[in-house]
Amino acid sequence: MQVSASRCVASCQSRLPAGLNITFTERSVWTRIAAADYSLSARKNPCWPYLSRARPLTVALAYGEFMRSHKGFSLIELLLVVTVILIIAAIAVPSFLKSRLRANEASAVASLRVINTAAFTYSITYSNLGFPAQLTTLGGANPCVASAAQACLIDDLLAQGTKSGYSFVWAGDGLLPSIGFVLTGTPQAIGSSGQRMFCSDQTAVIHYDPTGAGCTNASPALQ
Repeated sequence: MQVSASRCVASCQSRLPAGLNITFTERSVWTRIAAADYSLSARKNPCWPYLSRARPLTVALAYGEFMRSHKGFSLIELLLVVTVILIIAAIAVPSFLKSRLRANEASAVASLRVINTAAFTYSITYSNLGFPAQLTTLGGANPCVASAAQACLIDDLLAQGTKSGYSFVWAGDGLLPSIGFVLTGTPQAIGSSGQRMFCSDQTAVIHYDPTGAGCTNASPALQ
């Protein structure tokens, strides 16, 4: 079934609510679509395709354009999605934190081994001094030129005493040449950045304390 624009103008004019005075033929939109025809799919309002093109506010209100149903999510569906996300987060976050803690501990052990190796290299290179008096002596800012004051043996960030959630402290024996030292690696936030405290000395054996504090050469040795 075909309906002309002129027929729709008359039909729409007759359907207006009482008191709503709109002259459709005065709108330029009817001129642009006067030749358009369409197949009737909604018999309740055969002029809707013409009105939907013009969309004047008063006409849209009169024909309930803003009351059309739009597909969307219901409140229950949104709550289900949020619940699923919270469950996944409750499972994933603790696993992530535990993985990060273990990674920081592994990094701390590797850092202690690097420092131990650098300390022995320093004591051999500068045999008149022995082991360095402080940790910063093993590093050096780039561009680094090796000397007894800055040996350029380890990364300067590590030489400053912090890396991957751990703080590293060097204590020399005060002798010249130095024949001993104590090195500790302590988590900056116990239970978060790391759980175990690590320590070592001139024997190069790494010990650990599971409480995060109080590591000595009497503590269990790391296998």
